[in-house]
Amino acid sequence: MAAALISSSAPRSSACTVPPGNTYAPGAKSAPPGRRTSSSSNGREPRISSTVALGRGSTGSPVLMAPGGRITATFSLACLAMDLGIEGRVALVTAATRGIGLGIAQALAAEGARVAVAARTEADVQNVAKMLNGLGVAADLLTEEGCRHAVNSTVDNLGPIDILVNNLGTRSGSSWGDTTAGDFEDAFAGNVGVSVRMTQLVLPSMLERGWGRVVVISSVYGRESGGAPAYNAAKAAEISVVTSLAREVASRGVTVNGVAPGSVLWDGGGWDRRQKQDPEGIAEFIWRDLPMKRFGSVPEVANVVAFLCSEQASLVNGACVAVDGGQSRSNI
Repeated sequence: MAAALISSSAPRSSACTVPPGNTYAPGAKSAPPGRRTSSSSNGREPRISSTVALGRGSTGSPVLMAPGGRITATFSLACLAMDLGIEGRVALVTAATRGIGLGIAQALAAEGARVAVAARTEADVQNVAKMLNGLGVAADLLTEEGCRHAVNSTVDNLGPIDILVNNLGTRSGSSWGDTTAGDFEDAFAGNVGVSVRMTQLVLPSMLERGWGRVVVISSVYGRESGGAPAYNAAKAAEISVVTSLAREVASRGVTVNGVAPGSVLWDGGGWDRRQKQDPEGIAEFIWRDLPMKRFGSVPEVANVVAFLCSEQASLVNGACVAVDGGQSRSNI
């Protein structure tokens, strides 16, 4: 296990930047992004955001899709710059070398946070660290030793941890027909177990300093029944931990929140693989189960997480924020 601190003079950009990517219609190509800068009156460099040409669509540009994958409408996604007040804060994001975890690390770094990413593969964490001008920590977070290594390396290289994003989550079993009691134990260890261990390692310092943000990435299938039974139960348990711990620490300057993403598409992710294997079936799923008639994108989740880590989100505590485009049917 190793850690490396990467530094460079790369310019900052807004967490609202929307990268180009694949459209949700099979066979379509994404449009090149446009660049837009917003001026600043406080002497800081202007923030940069991206827009996508109307009529194209990308992983960051919502599209409407009819059955069979036909795009019926599209619109661009852009947002104005907001100073989240976390510049210089130290953030540790777990499982942050791809997908939602990577997007969260990028969003926090774009806001000026000093970001450490922890994952199992050394080459991957070093690549992300170089991208973010941050710290890469190779660690097996399914072990207590790995969690301690990730926290200690971050503190030694960047300073006390102000922001912890528990993004790591593992699956075990797929249905009641193939799920054993052991699968439940594995799912709890790889989800709520890791989240609790990492949180307990950083919490004393946050409480001592009177400021901290803990965010746990749960799932739409933590808020309601669905998906693999063991994963479903483990993600629900994470939400329970968030609610309980948030009440315990709220008066001491630390907030604890959860985020429950719905079906999110990114290159190489589960939905990407399924869409390539069964484009017609996935198009039917999108039309039937996703009210926005599209998958979510990584930036749409990452920007919500970045806000929960901000000074502006000081009253948001013990919440589980659904970022699913209305996919969840839960009333709470």
